[in-house]
Amino acid sequence: MRPRRCSREALGFGRSDFQTCDPRYAGFAQQIYNAGVRLQAYGDAKRGYRYRAGRTYDIQYSPFAFCGYGKVTISNRATAALYNYTPFTPTQATLDAGSGAVADDVCATYGNRNFSRLYSQWFGSPTGASASRYPVAAPLGKKPADPFADVPYDTTIFFTEIAWMKHMGYSTGWGSGASAVYRPYDRIKRDAVIAFLYRAAGSPAFTPPKVSPFKDVNSKDTIFYKEITWAHSVGLARGWSDGTFRPYEPIKRDAMAAFLYRAAGEPSYTAPARSPFKDVNRGSEDFYKEISWMASQGYANGWSDGTFRPYEPIKRDAVAAFVYRWKVA
Repeated sequence: MRPRRCSREALGFGRSDFQTCDPRYAGFAQQIYNAGVRLQAYGDAKRGYRYRAGRTYDIQYSPFAFCGYGKVTISNRATAALYNYTPFTPTQATLDAGSGAVADDVCATYGNRNFSRLYSQWFGSPTGASASRYPVAAPLGKKPADPFADVPYDTTIFFTEIAWMKHMGYSTGWGSGASAVYRPYDRIKRDAVIAFLYRAAGSPAFTPPKVSPFKDVNSKDTIFYKEITWAHSVGLARGWSDGTFRPYEPIKRDAMAAFLYRAAGEPSYTAPARSPFKDVNRGSEDFYKEISWMASQGYANGWSDGTFRPYEPIKRDAVAAFVYRWKVA
């Protein structure tokens, strides 16, 4: 039998990093049986496996010692078994890559990173805290709980994105408990978009100014006064030449692209000569660069007819999709 790569096997059992599978463990039955036996053995302290619960270790980033190591505190038997099974900890570059790989990096290993991501996607934070970047879904074969009364799993296009927004605390919707609603198909106003982006930025400490930077935004009447003035202070919200921000106007899709580009730190980007959308023109669209950047990152897909529809007001479900793609995808 020719050795096969463990990425094609059920659990990757019998393969060292950067090597092929041991052919003795090829096949679904061999993978499940041997992995189960080994995990049982890892939990037996008498077997002498290296990693034990309640201890802190210097764990290498990869099989190559020159890559260095990170300190890992193993809190329980399950984590000890995981590190005995996949004995490397991910580098920061590996974590930053999300679900992707780090090109040409022999110090990058993915076993424990991928386990953490997949576990979090299904069950939430492994510590029981709400630190996961992913929505709490449901065990295989079960229907996820609806995050809002008007966001049903079976019929909401952006169900995952909206559930994630609630899970992260970026959107609380209206009402409370099981009757709370998100209103996914309502047009979203400019003030609410800024509130979402402020929360997505980590709700940074900020003391709002006594004098507003916008003449139609004031601390007495504007619900999101702090968030809007914060957005102005970091260059995210610039308003109009007449000194207004127009917080209660529905935000258009081109302006949403501009907000998201600025929220991402205005990354270096050269817009293409040819537009990614047939209704977004380089010469006439104020936010051509920002819209093109969104398309290049996969944050905006547009419609099947090739349009972006930059001047249409954006709906609340689509905002959730944009923010989710920016922060997670």
